[in-house]
Amino acid sequence: MKAVNFEQWDDYRLTKKIGLLGDICKVVDEGKMPPEKYLEHKPDRKMSEAQKKFLCDWTRQESEKLMQGN
Repeated sequence: MKAVNFEQWDDYRLTKKIGLLGDICKVVDEGKMPPEKYLEHKPDRKMSEAQKKFLCDWTRQESEKLMQGN
């Protein structure tokens, strides 16, 4: 997955936004973010399960809003 550029968010098509939100949850849930190399230097930045759940819940809610046209 490429980095998400939130400065261009408004320029993305609806389907791309929904896909990116799903990708965010996926890479966090799989432990790919934050990257291992980053965590080697900042191990305190590892996300807790509660933080992962919070982020994934948010991405799902935002996806649902987009699908409903909000």
